[in-house]
Amino acid sequence: MRAAPVIALAALAAACHSGGNITLADLRDPQAVVAFVGQNPSSSVPSLVPLVAATATNGNELRIVDPQADLPVRAPALFSSLAVPTITRPDSLASASLYDGGADVLLLGAGGTEVQLVDTWSASAQSYGVYKTWDLSPVVGAGCQILSMAGLPVPGSSPSGQPPVWPATPGVARVVVGFTGGADGLGGKLVVLDFARNADGSVYLRDRPTVKVVGFAPLDLAASPDRVHVYAATKDLIVDSGGRQARGVAEVDASAADAAAWTVRALDGRGPTGSVAAAILGERTKLSTVDFGLPKLRVYAALDASGCGPTQPIACGIATFDPATGGLADDPAPPPSPIGPKVPNQPYRAPLYLPALPLRVAVGLPAATGSTQCTTPATCPAGVNDQGIPQPLEVVISSVQSQWTTATAGACSGDGYVYIEDLGRFGPVDNTVLLDNTVTRTAVISAVSVPATTAQSGPFVGLYNPPGLGPTPDPGAFPVADSADLVNSIIVWPGFTNYDTWTLVWQGVLPGLNFVRGVLGSLASGEVYLAVQEAVNPLQAPSGSADWVVGAYVGAPDLFIHDGDIAQFFPDADLSGCFTVKNGQVESVYEGTVASILPPDPVNYPGGALKLAYADGSLADCLVKYLEQHLLLAPGTYVPVSASVRASGLVLSSASLGYAGRPVLGERYNLAWQPEDGLSGEALLLARKARRLFYPGGPYTDPYQGGPCPGATACYPGFPEMTDPMQPGPVVGFRPALLCASGGAVAACPDGTAPPRDAYLYFQTQSGMLPLANRPTDVATPTAVIPFDKSVFTDSGSQSLGQVYYSTFTGDTLFMLPPVGIGASKTIH
Repeated sequence: MRAAPVIALAALAAACHSGGNITLADLRDPQAVVAFVGQNPSSSVPSLVPLVAATATNGNELRIVDPQADLPVRAPALFSSLAVPTITRPDSLASASLYDGGADVLLLGAGGTEVQLVDTWSASAQSYGVYKTWDLSPVVGAGCQILSMAGLPVPGSSPSGQPPVWPATPGVARVVVGFTGGADGLGGKLVVLDFARNADGSVYLRDRPTVKVVGFAPLDLAASPDRVHVYAATKDLIVDSGGRQARGVAEVDASAADAAAWTVRALDGRGPTGSVAAAILGERTKLSTVDFGLPKLRVYAALDASGCGPTQPIACGIATFDPATGGLADDPAPPPSPIGPKVPNQPYRAPLYLPALPLRVAVGLPAATGSTQCTTPATCPAGVNDQGIPQPLEVVISSVQSQWTTATAGACSGDGYVYIEDLGRFGPVDNTVLLDNTVTRTAVISAVSVPATTAQSGPFVGLYNPPGLGPTPDPGAFPVADSADLVNSIIVWPGFTNYDTWTLVWQGVLPGLNFVRGVLGSLASGEVYLAVQEAVNPLQAPSGSADWVVGAYVGAPDLFIHDGDIAQFFPDADLSGCFTVKNGQVESVYEGTVASILPPDPVNYPGGALKLAYADGSLADCLVKYLEQHLLLAPGTYVPVSASVRASGLVLSSASLGYAGRPVLGERYNLAWQPEDGLSGEALLLARKARRLFYPGGPYTDPYQGGPCPGATACYPGFPEMTDPMQPGPVVGFRPALLCASGGAVAACPDGTAPPRDAYLYFQTQSGMLPLANRPTDVATPTAVIPFDKSVFTDSGSQSLGQVYYSTFTGDTLFMLPPVGIGASKTIH
């Protein structure tokens, strides 16, 4: 392992959230960025060099940045940055190599149908600008607009290698432009532009543009490293050439000479996508965090918020696709722990985790040279695949560790950060120690049992320690209520447990159903119902659903109301005749038991209702009789109330998940994922809330480096039911108990003890994951991201950064982020 460079680079990571130095480039709302090879017109010696272009969308310009110095290319007058005037509001960019040693094709577009070719081959700053403009409306038809662009080679024949890669045809390049649907009703389209080189080094459009109707809107395009496929992200339903329908990513086979003959294959991602990237890389094996398997083609797509999340078929994040199987990549986790709860593996790989919604994603491979990469086993701590074939690795450095991997991703998100993902280990780079640091690891960080009232000494809601897995507490397990013991009685699991606050309450109010507005009414059979709704006009008798404002559809599975739950209601009317005095205080809470959940009635309760049952002589019975005497509960009439719904027993909830299930006293409870196929209602919603967040990538400082323990034995302190950090497990697991105070001590309550309402257990958890990320300011939002290999420059400063990411931001910013030194990031305005 190259220890010396890693130690030097670690110093760069000290300022993990610094925006770095600032250089002015007069950017104006950049919306797109791309790397290309071209002439630097401000250089005194003409030569082809790597450059970065960004759209200055509000200025109708293109700005060029020299990535070696992260400075703007100078204008001919030398006192300002070079500005290339463009069509109005340029927001798309693509570059493509002709594989002949000359300058790249650089193409830009705006929201209409025009594209512009930029002169990248002229050494004179005066000639550096838009070379030619084409209007593609005759090709795509009326009403279409540009959405995306991608540059790629024109594939040759006879692929080689595994996975197969096609050779690039020298002297030609291709740009694919994605369009919305138009007036013809055919849906989205791809337009293919092929370019070739003139003798003077300039570039020309070789043939008439051709079009491929795909039927969906290609929001983003990515060229495959196999040089023969294009991948498209879309929110639309994909109907491919074989008639298969799916939401996810479309794979377009670009091998045919005529684009109209290109075939489309739908890769099922369980949800819509908004951004896409592709790479060939090896992934860690199931037995080690530092050994990688054979390289494979992978496609990464940012899932769109409209179809991902805890109520959707897939969690939000960045989905990983395996084109070999035609869908999401397999779950890389080993089987469940042999000594823990048998939480099954998911049928697909969990999305790459970000704390916020991903907007754009780009993949960076190891640098071509320099201290941030290695290519042979002698210079790598790992990097030999299953067949003994070395593959390049790159180093990633967080504030706590450095690790080598096969590829990274730069993912910009809605919270303004650019996150670094370790693609070789399926997830984010951890900026803490996830397993074996008692302060930062996945853990319960506090817990307290609280009686129902401050004057009450019990009973308390407690837990059994240890929780055990069987139907009854293990021999020797004892109930605890002390905070230190409670912390050690809750099972948490790396990759599943998040930062959260939890409450376990006896007869607690169901989330979202506390003091909601409702009405009390009477059925024709004389029974009373409670509906969560309000009259549009309280002075007019309702005659249909339009006369009601529904506050909740009480039968909806995401309200989690059960038969037997407790409905409390607080009438607006003066019903003092039913008030009673209890413990010296006026008792005015009316409640009944939920006998059943009534389906919607379009006239009386369009959101459904709760049919109530109550005991004779109860406060609720007094209320109903009082209302009947005053003719307020005749069928078709109602009484406005404020209402709450409480669970009939224990209810678990958290700040981020809301309702999390109904544990039972004395029984082991796991909030854990289970196969979603065949589930419905509450069971499905709880399973989705318990899906995996991330894969603990490691390496860690314990002897096993994040791998399995020998035999069926736990070897990770703090995780008594885990034998491998990659195993699936519960979000939380525990066994509730009821404790009473006796003689100054707390012990198990006598049989038949009724827990007091609102006695609760409160605890906090932490995931231990702090993803490696940075941003230029606190207010800007990223708009695009690309990788760039700085090791192509010979100066030591650039080579020491290796593979970096450039991201454009609102607020007139271009941001450079190196995974090997977050503190060395740079902001270019």
